[in-house]
Amino acid sequence: MQKRTYPILHFLFVTGAVLLLFYAIFHFKYRIEYDKMAGDNIWQSASTIKYVNMWLEDGPSLLHFTNYENYDSIEFNTLDERSPFVSYPDNNTLIVYLPAKLLGRTEIDISFLKHFQMILFAIEAVLVSWLLLLILYENGYRHKAGLFLAPVAGAGLWCLFPVNAYYLSNVFFADQSVLIFVTAFLFLDYLLHTDGLSKTARRVFYVLHFLVIVGGMMTDYFFWLLAFFVAIFRFCNVWIREKKISAACLHFLHYAVPVAVSLLLFLWQLSYTSRWKTLLLYKLHFRTREYDDKSWIYGRLLENVTSGFTQEERSFFIYYLLLLFGTLVAAFLYLLRKKDLKKIFTNNCAALLLATYIAIAFQLFLLKNHSAVHEFSMMKVSFVFITSIFVMGFVWSKVVKTGGAISVGSKAVSPFSFFFVIAYVIVFLITGVPSSTSHYWVTRDNEQDYTLAHILREHTTYEDVCFSLTYEIPEMPPNDLTISHKRIYLINSISEIDGYFPHLRPEAKKLLVIEKHPWSALEEHPITIEIDYSIGTVRYEDDDYCILELHG
Repeated sequence: MQKRTYPILHFLFVTGAVLLLFYAIFHFKYRIEYDKMAGDNIWQSASTIKYVNMWLEDGPSLLHFTNYENYDSIEFNTLDERSPFVSYPDNNTLIVYLPAKLLGRTEIDISFLKHFQMILFAIEAVLVSWLLLLILYENGYRHKAGLFLAPVAGAGLWCLFPVNAYYLSNVFFADQSVLIFVTAFLFLDYLLHTDGLSKTARRVFYVLHFLVIVGGMMTDYFFWLLAFFVAIFRFCNVWIREKKISAACLHFLHYAVPVAVSLLLFLWQLSYTSRWKTLLLYKLHFRTREYDDKSWIYGRLLENVTSGFTQEERSFFIYYLLLLFGTLVAAFLYLLRKKDLKKIFTNNCAALLLATYIAIAFQLFLLKNHSAVHEFSMMKVSFVFITSIFVMGFVWSKVVKTGGAISVGSKAVSPFSFFFVIAYVIVFLITGVPSSTSHYWVTRDNEQDYTLAHILREHTTYEDVCFSLTYEIPEMPPNDLTISHKRIYLINSISEIDGYFPHLRPEAKKLLVIEKHPWSALEEHPITIEIDYSIGTVRYEDDDYCILELHG
């Protein structure tokens, strides 16, 4: 097969245009408040900041590269008492920790995290445009303007989908961080299954492919499904093409080896946590079982998809599903008529995109309590929305007999260009961006007060254990704990304090945190608390709070 040379200048021009468009969207239209830790599901960002700061403070090797819910404090005698978080592998923490460490940071805040995730967001947009450009080029599309405009328009729409625009710029945890690996994986995998690479370039890209699979596997379970289904489709591709099971198995190793490395790393990390099997089995059971009513779960899924993509109009999403389903059925019937069904596996574009669609469906319906009920998990569905535009363009241009170029006014355009524009306009109208994005953004924005958390951060140390009669800082949600580095344990009376931690070391200092004007549910307004200063020494006091270091 003759090798192709890729249009490098097109890649450069598309990259520049996507970055300029990205800057315009998030500098002029949706300005990011980098110092603000608030909004829906901001607890995810708080968790990331907390885990990274613990690694920066204690050292990841001392923590065995494990995330813990509680900062090191005198009331915890072992690492297990600090509540290990083993629900996910830890690469979400690692990819933030590494740049923080390289930049000499001893602690990160929400501003650092948001700046970092915006860099990732921009890279993801570029990778999406590269994938779309590569799909166009490999499928014989050569119109210079189209090779520039279609990938840029696709990447721009991908950035403007409401769920992407909000969550990829304001909230950061595994669901967000895995997308850098997903976009890189899809682009590299597509590229490695083309014939336009030299041997040296192919080796380099296989190394990157290996590292991306390891990184993705160590970040989010969606990548496990994605890698599995892509590997199966690629296995079938080689088997069909070369008619050798040995060649297919050898190619399968390109996926199996990095997956095995990832699983071994995860098991090594888990081995330092007691009861890890129980914790993981509980999480798996929870994520796959229908604890809630089935109709509620799938109703929630429909609600999340429609709010994230289709102006909160369920009928719009139904229309889109019918359109996509009809397109895929038409493609299947076309291949059936041509007696060429093997192209489902042998066509690079068809194999990769179909494997991605199946992986997304499996995550939504298999791990339903992990993804279907979480609106931020809908970010993965955006790959279906954006790539389906290109799929519709190619399928309709093949299925509908046009007899060559299509006349639009006085100009002749290619069938793909004609149907691509129609598909793009349809999806644009269904999603309603950017008006739907603005609505999504406004309804999920809010303010939160972390005054007491900042006070505790400034006026407490390792030896302090904090109690309160009215206020609690728990493990979850971690927002206040991320800032304070200290729990506040809620008690019913001061007499409970002495028995709360029976094995507390003698050097521990017990603090009573007092809200001077707590909210009274009975009287439905703030009340004033009279403070008994005789029970301790004032550590800190202002108009709203008092911290007493208790005697004895």
